[in-house]
Amino acid sequence: MNVAAVPAAISGTATVCEAATTTLANATSSGTWSSSNTAIATVPTTSGLVSGVSAGTATISYKITSTGCFAVKEVTVNARPAAISGATNICSGVMETFANTTSGGTWSSSSATIAPIGTTTGTVTAGTAGAATISYTLGNGCRRTLAITVSALPSSITGVSTICAGNSATLTSASAGLTWSSTDVSVATVATATTTTGIVTGIATGTALISYTNAAGCARVQTINVNPSLAANIGDNVVCVGQTVTLSNTTTGGTWVSSTPAKATVGISTGVVTGVAIGTTNVTYALGAGCSSISQVTVNAATAAITGTLSVCVGATTTLSHTTSGGVWATSNAAKATVDSATGVVTGVAPGTATITYSLGTGCYKTATVTIKASPAAISGATTLTVGATTTLSNATTGGSWSSASPSIASIGSASGIVTGSSIGSSIITYRVTTTGCSATQTITVTDSAAAKGTIDDVPIGSGFGVYPNPASDHIIINSLVAGNINLSSIEGKTVWAQQIESGISEITLPVNMASGTYVLRFYGTDNSTHIMKLTVKTN
Repeated sequence: MNVAAVPAAISGTATVCEAATTTLANATSSGTWSSSNTAIATVPTTSGLVSGVSAGTATISYKITSTGCFAVKEVTVNARPAAISGATNICSGVMETFANTTSGGTWSSSSATIAPIGTTTGTVTAGTAGAATISYTLGNGCRRTLAITVSALPSSITGVSTICAGNSATLTSASAGLTWSSTDVSVATVATATTTTGIVTGIATGTALISYTNAAGCARVQTINVNPSLAANIGDNVVCVGQTVTLSNTTTGGTWVSSTPAKATVGISTGVVTGVAIGTTNVTYALGAGCSSISQVTVNAATAAITGTLSVCVGATTTLSHTTSGGVWATSNAAKATVDSATGVVTGVAPGTATITYSLGTGCYKTATVTIKASPAAISGATTLTVGATTTLSNATTGGSWSSASPSIASIGSASGIVTGSSIGSSIITYRVTTTGCSATQTITVTDSAAAKGTIDDVPIGSGFGVYPNPASDHIIINSLVAGNINLSSIEGKTVWAQQIESGISEITLPVNMASGTYVLRFYGTDNSTHIMKLTVKTN
């Protein structure tokens, strides 16, 4: 009987994980490999590369072909963990937790810079962009792996975080060509403006998240708070160069700014807009919360100054004027002075001042302060007297002087107020206050005295008074020993001419176009003498 040689013992690791391999070997050549249970472990006939199929044990044999002798080794196949669950694409900075239904394992990463992971938690906080493998390993050494990719975020969003409903603002990211979106378009919308900017618009009070997303689905997010809108600014939006208007807003706590100070400036806290040059500017009232209200202010050319006398007495008038037509006049205080809206005629009402404004359709205006001065009291005293008689007028207001419009009819002492009747007729007596120039007037009527009512041609011979030629044509010569007043009237008593003469010879030119006829000439001498005579006038 021949005894065949037994192959050498099988060498190599006798354990393997599911879906993993281990290599067995035998020093005796010319043999073949086989597995007792291919459902547990398989092995090629030509090599000892054992592949774990499922948990359990299988006998691996190495048989010498020529002799039929063999060697065996029992191989244990250990179970591997369940598949890893979790995202395979993660954005830098984002936290992702991986899970496995098989307990008792530990976690690891192929790159601590790309995907650092908690060994017991399975939580990854994505780092730099790149690829990494996540592993979950049991105590028996068996593991599951998951290949993940970490993608870079877009550049950070810069811009406001708070805006006002109805207002818009620009958000910017240095990364170009990406997509903008809003989580709540009822609160805030966003539209792409350029390759790197988005315009966010507040719609209603609330909060919305604005995202800027790249092709990998990674996004930067800006929280936008939308506050209630401001009320519209109040005030005139037209101003003239060199003048001011005041803007206001019912919401307090904001500040004012002009977009073009070269056209108009504005007080940061007052809202007072001052016109600088012709043009337009946007005047904005803004709160720290990002809310604002804008008024477009138009600056028109300045108007010329108001001209005219800027003082008037109570009851009197003064006329103001302006070189630009078509404007309207107004007064700030009608209790002190009124003004005709079309003519600029100012009437004094009571002592004081009033601002008179001339406004054009452009909104430009000029003002002038008019002083209204008190008028003197009414003149008291007799209003009629006879030729040669006197009466005294007075006024309760001191500091004035007297004058007569027709001294040949009624003369008056400038300081005394004593009126002397010089000839038949009437004259306006004026009392003017020196300091104000305001005056009061009174009409004085002078009539014939009883002594003067003599017979016509009552000129005694040798009386020292004579008139010639008589009849006269265009002039007469009067010879009188004393000075006095001449009064020429019609037969009916209507004065047609009056004049003062000195003593001696006076040549007097009769009024032009004097009708032919008979007139009565009266002379009232300074010595209280009176002469009455007919004068016949014959004209060609």
